[in-house]
Amino acid sequence: MTNNPYLTFKNDEFAKSEILAKELNISESDFIKIQNWFYLLLLKHEQAIHDMEEQVKTEKELEAKFNQLISSEIERKCYKYILPKLLHYNNVFNDAFLRSLYVVRLGALLRDNLIGKFVKDKMIVYSPEDFFILLFILELTISFRPTVIS
Repeated sequence: MTNNPYLTFKNDEFAKSEILAKELNISESDFIKIQNWFYLLLLKHEQAIHDMEEQVKTEKELEAKFNQLISSEIERKCYKYILPKLLHYNNVFNDAFLRSLYVVRLGALLRDNLIGKFVKDKMIVYSPEDFFILLFILELTISFRPTVIS
């Protein structure tokens, strides 16, 4: 067992993401591109320091990479996959399971910037089947409270 909450979260989240991607018919190449951005987000969250200037720089880098990803690198149907992941990461970042809330810029990046713009700009529409799948996956992820063994 590991006592690294980031590794625990990453492994648990990956398993659930695979299920969601499969159910939403996300291609493997798009899945990998999207996962890579979320891994970068998680890595930057883990490495973040108290320096506000550095956090702003990291926030801008992540936002630019996200905009590049959603503007040309993936199919439109992937947006249905990305939105619940953004919401899940936002919840995990804000409940301070991974680390204290002093990493406020990355929480703000998701909550105040990416999620709102993404929903507004991409006009994501879910079919009843998609919505059912999302409810199932969200039920799994909302109850995410891994046990970290020291």
